[in-house]
Amino acid sequence: MMGGPALMPTEELVRRTLHEKGVEIRYFVDTKTGNPSLPDFSLRVDGWKKSDSRASAALCFPIAPHGTSPVDMRELVHGFGQGDPPGPALTQEVLERHYFTIEPRVIVQPFLALAQVSREALAVLLGDWQVYEPMGISNDGAIDMVEHVLFRMVFAAIRDLSESRTVPDESVVREARVSGVSNLAQRHGPPLLEIVLKDNSIIGYNAGFDTSHLFYQGEDDGPEDVAEVMRNPEDCWVEVWWDCQPPSYGDQSLEGRIGYSFDDSGILKRLLLESEALGTKVDRPPMFKQAAWLGDMILNAWTTSALLARMTSERTNKLAPIRDKLVSNESLAVIGRAFGLKVNPKTQSTAGEEAMRAAETGMLGDSVEALIGAAYMDGGLKAAHRVVWRIMMRPLEAVAPVGTPLDFYEGKSANLRDLIDVKFE
Repeated sequence: MMGGPALMPTEELVRRTLHEKGVEIRYFVDTKTGNPSLPDFSLRVDGWKKSDSRASAALCFPIAPHGTSPVDMRELVHGFGQGDPPGPALTQEVLERHYFTIEPRVIVQPFLALAQVSREALAVLLGDWQVYEPMGISNDGAIDMVEHVLFRMVFAAIRDLSESRTVPDESVVREARVSGVSNLAQRHGPPLLEIVLKDNSIIGYNAGFDTSHLFYQGEDDGPEDVAEVMRNPEDCWVEVWWDCQPPSYGDQSLEGRIGYSFDDSGILKRLLLESEALGTKVDRPPMFKQAAWLGDMILNAWTTSALLARMTSERTNKLAPIRDKLVSNESLAVIGRAFGLKVNPKTQSTAGEEAMRAAETGMLGDSVEALIGAAYMDGGLKAAHRVVWRIMMRPLEAVAPVGTPLDFYEGKSANLRDLIDVKFE
């Protein structure tokens, strides 16, 4: 490889370099839940919950040398500020989650991947640079201290990859793509640089700098501004995100059938367990109810928009009955059964077969909505829309092929249910 390093850098080298430079990862930790205030929901205890900033402690975690356990790092973790103790937020769970999950994901693996695909990026990492000391801690600034280094490494890797267009076989990287990629990842638009690891994880890098970085043009051009420009001369910004490869349509798992891989598999597992638990629509657990409510709102909005785009009549008031049938419990129950969702309705022993069927239908409808809501909790609106599109396109096409006039349904509402009952192969 023309642009590749002669000796393959290792995780040990990356960790040692960052540790010796004094790099820390800084963020707020919720003192009640232990949740870090990071934008990546999968790094939290309950990913879909936001941290309470009123009960948060600012913690600074030095990079751990290779082979060092979280327990060994306990005495080095400190609060933000001179000598501030970490306080009650530093529990064993917080330590382990940081050093086993957050640190590799936020800094170590993104640095290692760049260093392994680019000799020039490795030279930047091993070069003469100092950590950038931010004035405070932002909610999403876990890479603030090394953002300027990562910025240079990203563009160094792009230069090398533009010449070689290959990655070394012995690296952790399977493929690297420079811009121009048509959103193979699910939760983000095409990045400036996208690196696919051999375990099919995707790291996306976006980077740039502010055109107004000439500090002396601003109103505040005091010593602090001069110091900031000297430490971080590019006044740069970098965004790093992780994603999963979308499942193939031949994948018969639930994620394969809905066309979406959960980044936090715990959300999906919890939802399926709560869906199958013995109960009624009323006594579903709080997380399940919240996911179902979210999914209901997203499903209604998406279906309304899709119908407007497909139907040719201007009488939009006629769309409501069609949409209501598409998103009814009866229709969603058909979809839920097709995708293998299970419920266990609790009814009176004297209830007849019809009552049991009605209870099952209502609970299955909620489970489909909760599946959509869970995708939103995991990956945001784009992820939820991906799931809705996958599960609703066949019913939508059966009921409302593109260009269908609304007059077609005059007096035919009885047949609409039959059209919705499509088969998912």
